[in-house]
Amino acid sequence: MKTKKRDHEAEIVNALRSGPIRLDAGETAFITRELLAIKSKVYQTEYPTLRALDFVPMATDVDAYAENIAYQQTDEYGKAKIVANDARDLPRVNSQIGEATTPVKTLAAEYTMTWLDIQRSARSRVPLSDRLAKAARNTIAEGIDSVISLGDSLTSLIGFTGISSVHIGAAAAAWSSASALQMYTDMITACNLVVTNTKGTHQATNLLLPISAYATAAITPWSATGASDLTVLKFFQLNNPGVKVDSWYRLETAGASGVKRMIAYDRNADVVEGQLPLNYTELPPQWNGLAMVIPCLARVGGVQARFPKAIEYVDGL
Repeated sequence: MKTKKRDHEAEIVNALRSGPIRLDAGETAFITRELLAIKSKVYQTEYPTLRALDFVPMATDVDAYAENIAYQQTDEYGKAKIVANDARDLPRVNSQIGEATTPVKTLAAEYTMTWLDIQRSARSRVPLSDRLAKAARNTIAEGIDSVISLGDSLTSLIGFTGISSVHIGAAAAAWSSASALQMYTDMITACNLVVTNTKGTHQATNLLLPISAYATAAITPWSATGASDLTVLKFFQLNNPGVKVDSWYRLETAGASGVKRMIAYDRNADVVEGQLPLNYTELPPQWNGLAMVIPCLARVGGVQARFPKAIEYVDGL
């Protein structure tokens, strides 16, 4: 859906003119530049610890104002067999398609500037503080990351770490006391199950570990004698160059009963896709009494697991 391009400068000027304060042309221009600068800084802010949007492919073609997003889950079954040249009882294959819907919910916050803040800034040419704007942006970003990662049970949104249709395996032992071979076996088994469960249709492209488990694998020698600097993590990466290994703090308690969880999966939108119909957006400034309020929002729909067999969870690391 195409939307009309917004004129943010005009929105700010209109808000200033309709408010309880009176500014001359120069002061209005100064405050307008300040608010546009704050908006620009806020939109450019990066959040390196919020990784859900890195790990999950995100949809880009969703209606920002949809209440629900429909999707299909597909499973193929059937098996070919050797038959006679004049056979009539050929084995039939089929494709089972189930349709489901994901609700879309709105995340919202706001920040304000009092008439006195604006007046003082305009008169003294002191820059407006962007502290509250960044706090509002951070709040929305945290909310998006939480929903894509963990979902939201109150609104039936599904998160990547808790898809009910994904198989859950058990680690050989807690990695704090596991051997190097046990750790490696947990990792390679999870990746192999993606291939096995999808009959070779998908392969694991990514392996996500809790931060503590990643650190353990990164310092535990592969050699039982400790004679080599080759760690469990390096050994896995050496033998599986097509699998990208990352750490993620969300996995520290993502497993059943709050245990550590590992995820092996094919990072492919046909497998799992996050729904973010509307990323962080600021609405036009509006006056509420003696404060200028800037509402901020995003629209998020959790994740859709379209081919859950291409994902494998492992609990108890």
